[in-house]
Amino acid sequence: MYDLLVLSHSEDSVGPQSNFLINLMADLFAESGLTVGFQKGVYRSPRARAAINQVDLTITPKPYLRLLERYPAAINGRLLDISKRLVCRGHLVAPGDGYRGPVIVKTSLNYGGKPEQRLRRRGILGRTVARLLASHVPTTLEPEEYLVHATPDLVPPQVWQDPDLVVQRFYEDRDENGLYRNCHWYVFGDRSFHVMVASRDPVIKGKNIVERRFLEVSTPPELETFRRDIGVDFGRFDYILANGTAIVLDVNRTPSISPQIRELYRDQLRDLAQGIHSYLER
Repeated sequence: MYDLLVLSHSEDSVGPQSNFLINLMADLFAESGLTVGFQKGVYRSPRARAAINQVDLTITPKPYLRLLERYPAAINGRLLDISKRLVCRGHLVAPGDGYRGPVIVKTSLNYGGKPEQRLRRRGILGRTVARLLASHVPTTLEPEEYLVHATPDLVPPQVWQDPDLVVQRFYEDRDENGLYRNCHWYVFGDRSFHVMVASRDPVIKGKNIVERRFLEVSTPPELETFRRDIGVDFGRFDYILANGTAIVLDVNRTPSISPQIRELYRDQLRDLAQGIHSYLER
């Protein structure tokens, strides 16, 4: 019997060569004597003390949820939908709602909708996701190319008419050098850490980050509340501090991390891995 089963989609590239954070966690678990199994698809159900939802789709298909429910602890078993329409619902803009500030256009699906596009091309989306996408080919965007507009009036009409896209308030935070910045909050059970990242570009993504700094801060209570409400056991939040309040920009249950960042975050990630005991000791 495994201590932890990592459950991924049958077509996901989870394994030693991928950059998913869960793979690094698995290596750290093994160093401490824990056993980890990897399961792609739902056609077997190995015995394990806990299972983690590592399905790299915005909406977890129901067969994977049913398999997770068989285990004593289902990590991210409640985190079924990480669409922008859900996680950013308090900050979305609609035509005529009176908001006049800057906005950013994103896909509602996670990571530009690219994981769903990949599986759709292969004809193997789960029924739930396939039903949502059955009427049309979903719009995808490169996450690095999300566009910021000074006002909602500058958003092209076709964006408002596209159900796959969302228009979100753009919150800007800059440092003394004019760099845009936001924060990452990595969580696993009772362990977590915060990193502030900065970029010259308003849309901050891994490739354009020029500075990273660990934050020795207490987690804002509104983040803790939001985490409990949507059921994040493991993953990463992107958030920004606006007027002293933490505003969630994105939630990712299957975060990736490059080899360079693994080394930079080495001590923090080792501590984060201890969060597995929050589930094994229940």
